[in-house]
Amino acid sequence: MLACAAACAAAFTALLYLHSSRRITRLGNHTHFSHAVIHGGTAYFAGVTAQADGKGLTAGDSVEEQTRRTLAVIEQRLALAGTAAPAAAAAAVPSMVHSAHMPHTVVTAGTDKSRLLQVQIWLKDIARDFTPMNTAYGDWVDPANKPVRATVQSPLAAPHMLVEIQVTAAMP
Repeated sequence: MLACAAACAAAFTALLYLHSSRRITRLGNHTHFSHAVIHGGTAYFAGVTAQADGKGLTAGDSVEEQTRRTLAVIEQRLALAGTAAPAAAAAAVPSMVHSAHMPHTVVTAGTDKSRLLQVQIWLKDIARDFTPMNTAYGDWVDPANKPVRATVQSPLAAPHMLVEIQVTAAMP
């Protein structure tokens, strides 16, 4: 009887693991994409630009300023990932809208920059902007838990947009 109970408990645990590892949670309903997708203990985030903080972009913005603004939005989104955030909490992060696809039963505490796995950075002009972007990024990244990173030059979607950053993080 005891052996059967242990075997049943092990089977139930395995089924819970399989169910949770296959669940896909999408956060932030945008017209063409989700702001974050959580699957198998990993949170994948859409690219973020400085305008995501709701302040817009101007010709006078520096890449260092845009990078700091972008990283502030990323940090807020990392904290919200996996939480059952009500619309008011989601509204605290501009452009992170409450979605009908967000389950209301998830109770994890979110994640943070110490759990970053990968960072991808696109710069409008890498020769001009790499050093000031790297200054802002270096001030922000957790020095004890640096993720892998790639930085490339790319035309960006708006004339005053100088940097876009996309992150992937482990969930707690």
